[in-house]
Amino acid sequence: MSGATFTLDNGTVTIVFTWTTTTVQAQNVVNDAALRLWNEGYGDHGTEEVPREFAETSNQERLNILYQYATRGMLNYARAQHICEGADEGAATAAAAAETMYDLGE
Repeated sequence: MSGATFTLDNGTVTIVFTWTTTTVQAQNVVNDAALRLWNEGYGDHGTEEVPREFAETSNQERLNILYQYATRGMLNYARAQHICEGADEGAATAAAAAETMYDLGE
């Protein structure tokens, strides 16, 4: 079963995403998604002197890459929504003000 839970406890919340599938399917998705993100710069690539290859990453590191991506994505979408709402409100306010500011009395 897959899904998400939202648990409140004394003013804090724990959000858990659960994904249950076969081991092979989970590894395929995690490995391929993490590799794509690795190629885009996510994860610890080491240094110029001692670079790391994706094959050297652990399963936990790969999950951490996916977690970082998912978290950034959710935060970016939340920020974008907030900005859009503010822009819509600002546009409505400006339009209403323009109606009176630019009235020629006709």
